[in-house]
Amino acid sequence: MSKKKQVLKPGMPIGKHKGKAIAAILAEEPSYLAWFFDTVDGYDDVKQAIAALPEFPARLAKYRERKQLKDKTLDQRIEEVVARMFAVEPNPADLDALCDELFHGEAQ
Repeated sequence: MSKKKQVLKPGMPIGKHKGKAIAAILAEEPSYLAWFFDTVDGYDDVKQAIAALPEFPARLAKYRERKQLKDKTLDQRIEEVVARMFAVEPNPADLDALCDELFHGEAQ
């Protein structure tokens, strides 16, 4: 009797998406996979499968940028936006985006 090497596609082992395929979670809620990847200890096989998804690196980078922005105090955000607004030659077209980033916490 020959044994075939079985390749498993791990599903999410814990949490609100327990049992779901990671590709389905990426389509539905990519920030959840990024959170899992950065926050949960262990589950290296699942993390390896997540990292192998072609779209995941970009999603992870976006998650980390947003997390970093949320972790900043309002004073820090104001300081950064004001510094960019009053750069040597600010681009007036960018001022609206800078204000949105400051007040809504979203980079455009």
